[in-house]
Amino acid sequence: MYALASDFDETLFFLNREEKISKSDINQIKLWQSNGQLFGICTGRPLSGIEDYLDELPDLDFIIVSNGALILNCYHEVIYEKCLKREIVEDIIEKYHNSYQLTIQANGDIYSFDEGVNMPINQIIIKDLNQINPRHYHGISIVTTNEVEAEKLTQELIKKYKFMISIFQNGKYVDIVSNKSSKGEAINFIKEALKIDVVAGIGDSYNDIPLLKACDVSFTFYNSPVFVKKQATYIVSSICESIEKLMSI
Repeated sequence: MYALASDFDETLFFLNREEKISKSDINQIKLWQSNGQLFGICTGRPLSGIEDYLDELPDLDFIIVSNGALILNCYHEVIYEKCLKREIVEDIIEKYHNSYQLTIQANGDIYSFDEGVNMPINQIIIKDLNQINPRHYHGISIVTTNEVEAEKLTQELIKKYKFMISIFQNGKYVDIVSNKSSKGEAINFIKEALKIDVVAGIGDSYNDIPLLKACDVSFTFYNSPVFVKKQATYIVSSICESIEKLMSI
């Protein structure tokens, strides 16, 4: 059995296009699943960040959100969860909240201390961290002004926290999850849990590199960053094209 795991933003979903989710991609995904293969999402977004679009998608065989910190099966039941420690969340908020906009992913939702955080997902505004269940911190996203600043902040966080957390740059965003959590670790879990023979993955940004590395076959786009393209087996123009290649293997 084969499975294809797809990133969401700028891979399956395009915020700035009139057709945000391509009909040709959807039709090809349905054909893929009708042949007995699996399809799922592997995103840095929290669950609430994709729920509004699920009706436009075929039934998903698995859902990986928050950069691998939370995994759900085809019934939307949690089958894996790895959370940040509260003291880590508190420390990052204390050090960076005054310099950057940031959001906290927890319980499948996204929370912020600020109105109007520059992020294409609705946030729940809070005044105090105690308003969030302390056992379910899935991640933190820090919003910078550009990719260069995001890269600099990523390296700063890596030096400061070392093996305490996992850090991924995603365009101008810096995503933080628990140590050893990543899209790649999630793929390894899904492959074993669902008894998948071959897992393919497709993504477009730096936080997709663990996904591409963990997969048996991987895809990215012609306009992806050069380093991301170096990790992929194939360069394609769409999910539709990646499935066509998979079906010919």
